[in-house]
Amino acid sequence: SEKECLDCPAGFYCSGTGKEEPTGTCDPGYFCAKGANSAQHAACPGGHYCPRGAVEAIPCPAGTVQPDSGQESCLPCSTGNYCEFGATEGKPCPAGYYCPSASGTGTSFPCPIGTFSAQEGVTSADTCTKCLAGHFCDVPGLTKPVGKCLPGYYCPVGTGLRYPKTFCPPGSYCPRGSFQPTDCPANYYCDTSRLSEPTAACSPGFICGARSTTPTPTQAISGSACSENLQGYKCPAGYYCPPALTRLVAGVGYPGKSAEGVDASKAFLNGPQDAVRTSNGDIFIADTGNQRVARLDAVTGEVTTYIGQGLRQGDSSWILTAKPTRLALSPNQETLYILYSDVARVVQHTLSNAKTTEVVDARGCSSPQGFAVDPTGSALYIADTGNNRIRKVPVAPPSRATDLFGQAQTDTADNPPDQGPKLDRPSAVWVSSNGVVYIADAGNGRIRRFQQAAGPQSGAQLTTIVGGPVAGVKLESPVALTGFEAGGKVFLVAYDAGVQMVLKIDTSESTPTKVDLFDASRAGNGHVDSQIQSRFGSVQMETPTGDTVAALFGDPERHRIRRIFLNPDYEEPVGKKVPCPAGTYLDYDGAYAESHCKECPAGKYCRGTGLTQPTGDCAGGFTCDARSEQPEGTPCPVGHFCPASSGASASR
Repeated sequence: SEKECLDCPAGFYCSGTGKEEPTGTCDPGYFCAKGANSAQHAACPGGHYCPRGAVEAIPCPAGTVQPDSGQESCLPCSTGNYCEFGATEGKPCPAGYYCPSASGTGTSFPCPIGTFSAQEGVTSADTCTKCLAGHFCDVPGLTKPVGKCLPGYYCPVGTGLRYPKTFCPPGSYCPRGSFQPTDCPANYYCDTSRLSEPTAACSPGFICGARSTTPTPTQAISGSACSENLQGYKCPAGYYCPPALTRLVAGVGYPGKSAEGVDASKAFLNGPQDAVRTSNGDIFIADTGNQRVARLDAVTGEVTTYIGQGLRQGDSSWILTAKPTRLALSPNQETLYILYSDVARVVQHTLSNAKTTEVVDARGCSSPQGFAVDPTGSALYIADTGNNRIRKVPVAPPSRATDLFGQAQTDTADNPPDQGPKLDRPSAVWVSSNGVVYIADAGNGRIRRFQQAAGPQSGAQLTTIVGGPVAGVKLESPVALTGFEAGGKVFLVAYDAGVQMVLKIDTSESTPTKVDLFDASRAGNGHVDSQIQSRFGSVQMETPTGDTVAALFGDPERHRIRRIFLNPDYEEPVGKKVPCPAGTYLDYDGAYAESHCKECPAGKYCRGTGLTQPTGDCAGGFTCDARSEQPEGTPCPVGHFCPASSGASASR
């Protein structure tokens, strides 16, 4: 009976009637289910393949594709694409990867280290984009470079290391993003490798050529006479070579901590915020990141740990881990005050016996950023930044701290009639010899002067010195402040982090002038002046030496302490060879000021400039005073005779 007939088996077909066995196998490109009556029972769909005798459609394996139906096999996935299991079409290889032929996933082949791919559909490792010059690509599968080349290194095209072997050698420097070393500019020197900026300006009395590795160059390197190897020379006789306004005090330019007793120019500092100089020339440094106060010895030039990290902490063990941010010396130079902004505490350290005690009444401040010592040495003025106020804190009990003035938030008016004066993030304070308090009111963008008559906020006079409408000068964020007194005037030195400049301010006229930190040759090298952009931690006046006025700056971003001269006795730019004027001469090399030029002696004359010796003797019949420029000075008077080389006096 018909019930005894068998279904045609899967993979075969049985056409017609009366068959004792299947007619044949299913055609390629088709599959035959059980009971099929045609060799092309069902077409193989796209994304599948069906060999002869297929019982069902088979999905294309990963790495292959079949866009059409009725196909016996799958095709290899094309380059630049990947094909997943059962694909009818390829997908573009994602950015950061490449896909050779027959790729089954989009992430099997990341662009190798040293390359990246911002586009889809990359076909091979060779077609990944090489890492851009001045950047590094230190992981595979990137869609863009990881970042700019780190300071102190340079990254040619294809750099694959964060710290490549291509570091800047001595005689050059590499700011962030360098693709090749930048020659150390003329008038500066670069004495070590991995520098992100020149070490410092050439020493006074020397001319540094490009690529100089020493502040006192005297000859070509390696004894070579080739001009391309010249590093500079000593200022020649007949000339003087002015020094730079800015000098390096300590720090190599990148963070770290040196062994004890390392020379200051080779000492590692870590984000130093401040420095003060004692009358004997020692410099104390707030080496903030290294949690210590360091001491630069004036005699040896070496840097050692002075307070913190297990030294001289006394009963204040918290100093071991606290970070010093500001320093101040008492007027008698006997006590060093240290402000720790992170824990809002102040200690006083007696230099003679190394005794350290806390100024307890200084507690209660919120993130204080600056302080100064009263001219009598009896109190501290603290810029209580977080509480928007200035506090007066006696340094010895039983007196208590008082709020000098200040209330929260912005205030653009001087002497507001209600509630007293307001401050916004006061960041620094300085007190003149007559007790006038000057404040860097950072949030309000002003430098202010406070004169107190009787008591706190009684008879107080708060006036703006610089900022706002005063002198048309706009300040954004003055964060550092100090001052000095000269010629009966009070001068302030401030650093504005917002407009990134140092200002010298004559308070009698409220006239600020910018203090140039580098000369035009430095600014013209094609790179942004990193020092002007750095946020200085603080500024301190040095103990004056003669007529020299200089300030010490903490430069935490470049891990250095710098000195800036504020009253240079020269007008010529650094690096220029200035001839001694007519009427003078200079018979030795290495001079750096016009005062070094010697007067032409009486009886001689010095014609022209840049002389190494007097031009000659005074002419017969004439006398020549000192500084004579011509051989015929003053005619010999009647009744006298004047042989050659006569001075101011004539013979009878």
